[in-house]
Amino acid sequence: MKIEGVNINRNIEFKDKVIGNKQQFSESFMKSYKSATKDELENYIKDIKKKGNRLIITKSYNDVKSYKDTIKKYLKTVVDYTYKLNKNISFWENQYYSTVETINEKLESLTQELLKEEKENLDISSTIDSIQGLLLDIYK
Repeated sequence: MKIEGVNINRNIEFKDKVIGNKQQFSESFMKSYKSATKDELENYIKDIKKKGNRLIITKSYNDVKSYKDTIKKYLKTVVDYTYKLNKNISFWENQYYSTVETINEKLESLTQELLKEEKENLDISSTIDSIQGLLLDIYK
């Protein structure tokens, strides 16, 4: 049995399947991720400054807690960001954790001073400036 009415075209062109460059995608994705994270970190820095200024004025425990929580979120974001970008950092990793430890000590000291109710003798402004300086060091 012969089937008629079917056009047989023997001049078939085969094209190689083009597979996108994985490296270009990774670079594009990482660039996008860095940009989003950079914006997020900048927003945290602005929020920390705002809450720090409020704390200088009010010297209340609630503002200390809010300030500390914002710094913790900032540090967590920095840790996640750093870990994802540089999984094998040796020298800088030690320096980074040393700075985070210093920030935590200063936050604890600030909390203790406020809880002792020595508000009139407390120089909150210099402690907050010191903490913000350390946070900016981590950001850079």
